[in-house]
Amino acid sequence: MRLSYCAAVLAALFCSPLLAEQQYRIELILFRQGPVLLASRPAPDDWAQGARLLGNRDYREPALMALAAQLVPDQGYQVLLHRAWRQPITLATQPVALVAGERHYAHYPVQGTLRLQPGQYVTAEATFWINRFGAYGELLGSERLSTRRRLEPNRLNFLDNQGLGLLIKVTPP
Repeated sequence: MRLSYCAAVLAALFCSPLLAEQQYRIELILFRQGPVLLASRPAPDDWAQGARLLGNRDYREPALMALAAQLVPDQGYQVLLHRAWRQPITLATQPVALVAGERHYAHYPVQGTLRLQPGQYVTAEATFWINRFGAYGELLGSERLSTRRRLEPNRLNFLDNQGLGLLIKVTPP
């Protein structure tokens, strides 16, 4: 009896955090829609501001490949970043940093942060920079997308910001 009681207590201790941190599937497509519109200031060196940088081990196979393939230059679009990953969405979840391309000092050609917060609708805070570099790797200028929006789960959500667009799909566990 005592052994089964201990097993039940241990199961409750170890399973509770796992249930609380259920993994959502996130897929994001960042794309250009029109001409390049440079921001008044280039991206700051501390652009990630403590966000957790996602690496190759974090990424999953994207499910929206057919949609991304339709965003072609002939139609006025250019896909800049397409990533899928899993993460918990809690009040304590820190933002994630996403990058594409080779690093030039403190910057990448495509870099940004995404914070997802729980609620009836998931709230997304997204800030992305598309950077241009000089011959020696110095940052010359940046395009910027910055938006905060509520997302409907299990639906493809479109976030628009001048010359850049963002498609995000959040799939609950």
